[in-house]
Amino acid sequence: SAQPMSTEKFVNMMVKQKNQNLAKTWADEKEKNK
Repeated sequence: SAQPMSTEKFVNMMVKQKNQNLAKTWADEKEKNK
C-alpha cells in the first residue's frame, strides 16, 4: 500500500507552493506599477 505523506513533507510542500504564489503576485504587482 502507498505510504501516507508525512505531515512535515506536506507542510513543506504547502509552504513552497505559497511562496511561489506570493512571488508571482509580487512580480505581477511590480509589473503593474511600472
